[in-house]
Formats: sequence, structure tokens, C-alpha cells
Amino acid sequence: MTEPIRISPSQLNLWLSCPQAWHYGYVDQLKSKGTKQYFNIGSYAHEIMHVYFHLLQAGYEHGSDFVRTSMLNRLRTDLEKLVTENGMPEQEALTVIRKVSDIFLKYIDYQSNLIDSGITVENVEHKLEVEHILPSGRIVILNGIVDLLYTKAGKLRVRDHKSGENSRFYSQEKTKATQQLWFYVIMYAYLGMTPDYMEISFLSTYDYKPKKGESKANPAMDQLFKFYPTEITPEMVKIMASWLDNTLDAMLESRIYRNLTPGCTSCTYWDICKTEMRGISTNGIISGNYERKETINAPTSEEHSFECTDTITFDDFTLS
Repeated sequence: MTEPIRISPSQLNLWLSCPQAWHYGYVDQLKSKGTKQYFNIGSYAHEIMHVYFHLLQAGYEHGSDFVRTSMLNRLRTDLEKLVTENGMPEQEALTVIRKVSDIFLKYIDYQSNLIDSGITVENVEHKLEVEHILPSGRIVILNGIVDLLYTKAGKLRVRDHKSGENSRFYSQEKTKATQQLWFYVIMYAYLGMTPDYMEISFLSTYDYKPKKGESKANPAMDQLFKFYPTEITPEMVKIMASWLDNTLDAMLESRIYRNLTPGCTSCTYWDICKTEMRGISTNGIISGNYERKETINAPTSEEHSFECTDTITFDDFTLS
């Protein structure tokens, strides 16, 4: 019997972007050799958001002194880790941690009061796996990690945390067209717990500059934070579940073509692709620059490149 094929939102997103890149990554099972994990402040802010909601899930009140102290202790710990384990220069690490602490304390004091008041956290970093039969008869395992599942006023909500320097990637309308969120909603629906809302919560890590006459940047709260909730109806879920079924069947039928755009030059597989376009063998490029993934059609969900959980006290260190 054929093994079920594992499919994640990231795999689907790659196929929707370029079937040829998807084929390299998930059929040929290629990945770049020796890819180095670099510290990314956006991913780190994302991880800190998870820490915050784990505290709320444990029953602590958002914005409480205990939560603030716990978050600051975590940031102090991470300062040490950045220097000793990631090899980041001490001054650079201090700048990073101060920036994240400044943003996150503002989230606790301002944004959390607006969007997290009265919530009951059901799950944080919820790992989902759902076996499903497509219209073609193929058996797939849908899998992913949901940032936050919670209830508010009796409504079940799925939230995806986003962070970065450009908030223009996200909006109320774009949330409705975010396949990653629909993927999660449909998985929950198959488990018999259809969400009432799906939403994006954005935290800006843009390096704002001080205005003239100011010693420190002081961006407005609506520059630092965005929140886009979208209500879901059973009819919408039915329509999007059908869309997902048909899209996954089309993907697995391997109708391969190159979706050429100027952005191709930054693709992991551009060296292979442009060589094939010239009609030249890619064997040398593949053997020299790529290696095979260990598991066929089993993509991992998004992982953060930096995580630590130890507690260290810095008597002479102040974040706020």
C-alpha cells in the first residue's frame, strides 16, 4: 500500500509560486548543501510571541507584573545565548534584545489590551496532522504548526503571527486570501472544530529613526502593530475545502512548468533551473551544490532559528 503523502502549507505555497521549484524541492528532494542558519530578528520576535502566549495559556493575566517580569527574564537569557552560542558580538546582541524588548513591552501594554483581553488560549504552536482522502483517491497527511488557537466570547479563532519590516504584505483583504490560514482552518474543520475567525497579527521590526530633535525613535502604535481578523462561515469553509482538494490533486499530478519572474534569481534552485534552460546537464551543479532530503514528501513546518529556555539573572543589566 502506498504511503500517505505529507503536505504542509509551505509545500503548497511553493507549488503555487512555481511548480518547477516545487518539483526540485519535493519530488527530486533537493536542498542546498550546508545552508547556514542566520539569526533573524523577525523569527526571534515570533518566538518571543509564543513564549508570551504560553504564559497566558498557563493562566497568567496579560499585562500583569508577573508576565512582564517573565518576559524580561527570557530576554536576558537570550542575550547570553546570542553571544555565547550564536557568536554574535556583545554590543550587537544587546542592540537586538533592547529593540525586541522595547517592541514587546509596547505590545503587552498596548496591543495586547486591544486584542488579547478576555481570551482563553487553547493551544500555542499547535502541531496538527490530519489524514485526508482527495477526490482522486490519493491519501494525504495535512500537517502544520498553528501559532495560536483561542476562544473569545464563545468563538474559536486561529491566529497567525507575522513579523518583519514591511507591513504592506498584510491587510484585511489579503488575510482572506492567505492559503496558510485556510489550510489550518480546513484541518481544524476535518477534526470537527471549525474556527469562527482566522486572523493575522503583525509586529513590525522596522528600524525606525528618531525624528528631528528626538533622541529615540517613537513610532506610533498603528505603525508597530496590525491586526486583521476575518470571520468564517460554514459555506466559506466548504468552498475552500473543495479548492484545497482540487489544488492538491493538481499539484500531485506533477504538471510541471516554470513560472519565470525576475524573482527567480533569488530562488534556491535558480542555478539548476537556468542551466536546464540552456540545455546543459545539471549533474555537476546538483552534486556540487545540493543534497537529497532525508524523507520523501515530508516537509517540516516553519521552524525558528533561535530558541532557548534557560533562566539567567543579570544583576547589572537593564532592558527597560
